[in-house]
Amino acid sequence: MTAAAIIGIVMGALALISLFGVGLIFAFSGVLGLLTLLSVATGAVLLAGGIQVLQGKSPQLLLLGSYAALAVQLLTWFWALVSGWGFLFTGLLGFVLPGVIVYLLRQPDAKRHYTAQGISY
Repeated sequence: MTAAAIIGIVMGALALISLFGVGLIFAFSGVLGLLTLLSVATGAVLLAGGIQVLQGKSPQLLLLGSYAALAVQLLTWFWALVSGWGFLFTGLLGFVLPGVIVYLLRQPDAKRHYTAQGISY
């Protein structure tokens, strides 16, 4: 659970840092700019969810943020293939890291831990 929270916080912080380059990305492609804004929004949710998990609260926000990050990454990956950019390595990381968060939070040990605290998600 702590590992999932740390991954969420790191992904969220990196997404918020990418906010500085949004203007340049919009100059390159409008659709890519919109996808970047969606990525920043999901990053903010991952950051908030990771902080909540570290505080001992429900991991629901982190889990939903991970699902949203997977969906946005799927759209970005599809757009990259349609636009002819090909495979992007960061796209692979965008699938793997939220997938690890979902995997860690769906483990029976994590569910038992939160159930013992009276938290359901």
